[in-house]
Amino acid sequence: MEHKQKILIVDDKVENLITLEKVLQEIKVEIIRAENGNEALKATLNHDFALAILDVQMPEMDGYELAEYLRNEEKTKHLPMIFLSAVFSDEYHVFKGYEAGAVDFVTKPYNPYYLISKVKIFLQLEEQKKELQEKLELEISKNYLESILMSVNDSIIVLSLDGIMKTVNKATLSLWEYKHKEMIDSNIGKLFENDIYSNWLNSLKNYDVSQNKANFSFKKIEVNLVTKNKLKIPALISGSALLDREGSIQGAVLVAVDISGRKQKEEELKASNQQLTASEQQLKASNQQLLDQTQELSRMVTVVKDSNDAVLIHDLEGNITAWNAGATKTYGYSEREAFKMNVSDLVPEEYKAEALNFIA
Repeated sequence: MEHKQKILIVDDKVENLITLEKVLQEIKVEIIRAENGNEALKATLNHDFALAILDVQMPEMDGYELAEYLRNEEKTKHLPMIFLSAVFSDEYHVFKGYEAGAVDFVTKPYNPYYLISKVKIFLQLEEQKKELQEKLELEISKNYLESILMSVNDSIIVLSLDGIMKTVNKATLSLWEYKHKEMIDSNIGKLFENDIYSNWLNSLKNYDVSQNKANFSFKKIEVNLVTKNKLKIPALISGSALLDREGSIQGAVLVAVDISGRKQKEEELKASNQQLTASEQQLKASNQQLLDQTQELSRMVTVVKDSNDAVLIHDLEGNITAWNAGATKTYGYSEREAFKMNVSDLVPEEYKAEALNFIA
């Protein structure tokens, strides 16, 4: 849709408005009428005007007062204004018009071509002003986005659909160890061990709007980066299409995250788990050995207890710690009585000294 600039024309006489509108009809603009100052002020609330043409002599609010109101409003303080007057054409009123904020003062009757030429100039100036403002806003936005881009810790690469790097941030330069001039306008192929992007870029390049088959993005593919010094660094790569305001694909953005630290921790954890597994197996073997020994000891204890032969066990001081049924039959003491005795108590008197020496 073609954008049309808007002109506000203000006059208390309808016939003057109609005449002025006919004069301006050859210019491709949208004209908004107002028959008094209040209508004009209301119109500025609903429209963005490129120019205002004001009659000077009007009841209630004349052109000078209206201009003063417009100059005091933020939205219209820079609005170009042309005064038209058939009554006040002297130098005093011309200067008064300029003091009120007019950019020109035209007296009636006026030459239509003269007025049109002036209007065209101001419309052209307004259009140029708007273009400059848009460029300034775009530049501010660009600088703002670049500041954000440079402050991100992850590597970000903006590239064309041919794989040529157009923008990189500081994290990218640091990760790959290249200088800025060594990366810009060079092919991205030198940055990776394997080609993980060509097919994807081709799908974006050959994107068919009617079929909508392109994969606009991919997420977290694990690859090896190759630095300038030929070091290989594990990383996760994500990509997305770069679209313009109309939604057309202009390029692509790659984001790389260095996962070498995570990989190292994974290896350390893996080694630790392997060591833990080996320790668990060793402990299991030890427990099995201890269980086997315990079962063997239990079997031997059972054999000893059931033996008809006297079997007793004592500690290093000779105190009895084990006593079987055969010992009870042989010596006549119960197990409870035996546990209160010393082995020397079972030895005849003439052999007791020798027994004590043996125990010691």
